[in-house]
Amino acid sequence: MNNNFAYLNDAPAQGLEREVRAMRSHFSGTIWYALACGLAFIPAYFSLNLISGPYWAFRMTLWIFLAGYAWLLRRWSGAKFLTCLFPLFLLLALAFVGLPQTSFLVAAIVILAWIRSGVCFAGKGARSLAVELGVSAGGAVLVNLLSPHSGLTWALAVWLFFLVQSLFFVMGPDSAAQAWIDPYKPEPFEQARQRAERILSAD
Repeated sequence: MNNNFAYLNDAPAQGLEREVRAMRSHFSGTIWYALACGLAFIPAYFSLNLISGPYWAFRMTLWIFLAGYAWLLRRWSGAKFLTCLFPLFLLLALAFVGLPQTSFLVAAIVILAWIRSGVCFAGKGARSLAVELGVSAGGAVLVNLLSPHSGLTWALAVWLFFLVQSLFFVMGPDSAAQAWIDPYKPEPFEQARQRAERILSAD
């Protein structure tokens, strides 16, 4: 009889394994997307520049990259497609109202945070908010420190920004991430390191 119901004991572990695999996929998917955006920035920018000029080409390139990442987040989370459209259209409208470039970049980061933690991975509580603030602000600070001023440096900045966003899936509040915390409850930075190692080493 015990053998007949043994699968019930394995069900939580199987569910956790699926979550771990999903988190690893999201983590690595963001890294690959960061690389794709970094490589695509210059050709995308110069192609749009032929149509709209440098000012709008820059904003539209960033909007396209953010919209692509929003689509990935929606696909990973299973959120409804329409729920992501309003934030994206709002950012598109802001691109054409004459905001200074710095203000537009801040708005883009806020919209990304809205889509990720307010739509796609909503309802995770204070921990999710803290992680969101950390990766959003971290990406912004990194770009500011780089001070991009050319197509090449902006390509590098875009790559680094999205690279930082992958940490959301390492430090995030998902139950899979919580399960990776050892019983002795190490410090937060140690927890993040352990989760990153387990994501990369998972089969």
